[in-house]
This record gives sequence, structure tokens and C-alpha cells, in this order.
Amino acid sequence: MALANFLSDLMSWWPDELGRAFGSRFRPQAPAIGATVRLVRAGAEISVDGTEPHLAAEPSQIAPLLDQLAGGRGRKPAVGIVIEPERYLKRSLAAIRLPRVRKMAMAQLDLQSATPFNPDDFFVLATRFDERVTDSSYYTVRKSALVPVVEGLRSGGWRVASILLSDGGELYPVDATSLREVVGVSAATRLGERAVSIGLATAAAGLVALVGAAHWRYSVAGAEVAEQVEAAESQVRELRAVLAARDAKIAQIGVVRDEKKDTVPVVRVIEEMSRAIPDNTWLTEISVSGDMVRFAGFSASAAALIPILEASPLFSAPTFMEPVVRVVNQEGERFSIAMKIENGDG
Repeated sequence: MALANFLSDLMSWWPDELGRAFGSRFRPQAPAIGATVRLVRAGAEISVDGTEPHLAAEPSQIAPLLDQLAGGRGRKPAVGIVIEPERYLKRSLAAIRLPRVRKMAMAQLDLQSATPFNPDDFFVLATRFDERVTDSSYYTVRKSALVPVVEGLRSGGWRVASILLSDGGELYPVDATSLREVVGVSAATRLGERAVSIGLATAAAGLVALVGAAHWRYSVAGAEVAEQVEAAESQVRELRAVLAARDAKIAQIGVVRDEKKDTVPVVRVIEEMSRAIPDNTWLTEISVSGDMVRFAGFSASAAALIPILEASPLFSAPTFMEPVVRVVNQEGERFSIAMKIENGDG
């Protein structure tokens, strides 16, 4: 697995290293853009051949507006989509430039663990190799904001040739993989890209002098990435533990609320007993446990208490827990009764 990751990173890293070493001769040229769709907060600003931009508030208005600005020309120019900062989120990953495979793996982990967003709702975009960029960052754009624009252009017969990110007053085109993820790509283009990748990999194999330096840089970057990934995974585990503890507390609170909802308050039990028990009866002890009441005392007629308590809407099944007895030098009969509390609406 480690060897496979190394080879994958090498295939991703070497084209950039060749571009750095030999300049624009080996760097893919961006297609000529004749129409621009600039995604802003208010919608999309449309221009053709540098004309004054026109605002389209809805994605469905973009293709008709392009047709109008193009003036019915026979061949429609290629379209470049420019995404302004208010339509994307940029997050930094490392202070050095990492291989794309590593950078995108870190981006997915960062998006899941450090943001509240659902990764399935976003495109994760990486920029093409550029001398102006010396660190590793990624950009996220909501699919709900980008997909309707691309589909509307495609249905109107317009071809999206590039996607550019406006950052700090500069435009940074996304790489071929990110562009393919958003707009798709033809079989011929895929074959051409594969042929270029194979050619670059073959050329890289002959540049023995650069292998040592590139491998050393890869090792340093890989160690830093491994540390950052391990730290991020630790944070994810801690977050999951906190969420599990929170869910457990919420469940406990729910159980207590349900028990409280199903339990008659003790004050109501005392009030009902005070109302139902006659004046010739006095209590010496009382206890409430769950849905049971147990009490004892003296009464002029203990047997008369049973039908009185049975008539109460709050109590049921009153029974003597012990035989009724008369106590010497004490008025009335000594009794001990247990009964059930009914959880009614009254």
C-alpha cells in the first residue's frame, strides 16, 4: 500500500516538477475563452469578447443571455466560469506544495472534521500548478450553485472550457481533474490526457538527477502530512466522543421527562387525600413511591375508609396492609392502607 501511494504521488508530483523546471513549454495551454460567466453573490455576470457584463439572476437565464450577446454567430465561443470569493470557501492545508493525491485526501478529511458541511453537497477543487502558489489549499463550492450553471450552459450548446477562482485579485484555473469532476470530459480528451501523463512519466524516469531531490521533498512533505492527518483523526475521535456523551445525556433527559409526565405530583396526592379522608381520621405516617401510596393512622371507623378512597378518581385498589386494631388509651382504630395512584387528567 505504501509503494502504491508513493507511485500515485510521484505520478501526480512529476508533471508539476517538469513544469517548474522547463517552464511553459511543457505546461498545458488554457483554451481561448470568448465568453465569461462570473458567479457573484447576486447571480452571474455575463460578457462576450470583453463586453460590458450583464447580470443573470437565475441559472436558466445564462444561456439565453449568452445567445443574445453573441449576436447569433455560427460558432459559439468557449465559456470560462469565474467564481468570486463570496461563492466559495478556501481552506489552507499546509505551508508547502503537496502532491494532489495527498492534498485532496487531507481536504476531504478537513471538510468532514473541521466544518459543519456535508461533503456530498460540495465540489472540492484544486488549482492547476502555478508559480504564484507555494502552499497547499483547497476550495469548496456548493454543487447547488455550480451544477445548474453548467447544465444550463450545456443544454444551450455552450462548452465550458475552464473554471477559474478569483483570489486576491488574481485568477487561478482549476486543474484538469477538478474541471472534469464539474463539467465531465469526452473520451478523446481523457485519452489525450492519459497519453500526456504517460509521456511525462516516461520523461521523468530519465531525469535521474531530479529523482533524489524530489524523493527527499516528498519524504519531508509526507511526514508533515502524516502528522497532520493523525492530529485531524484524533480530533475527529474526540468530537465523536463528545457527541456520543451529548446524545446519552439527551436520552437521559428524555427518560426523566417521560417519567415526570407520567407521574402524579405528590402535592396533588396530598390534596386529594385531605379532601377524601373524613375529619374523624388522622394520619401518623404517609409515603409515596412511584404509583403507590402507603399511609397509617387512626380512624373512628377504619373500614369506612376503603369505599371513600375507592370513590376517588385519583386512587384505586385501597387495601389494608395490616389488621385493624384498637389501641389501649387511644381513640379510634389503628390502620395501615396501601393504594395505587391513577394518572388521570383531573
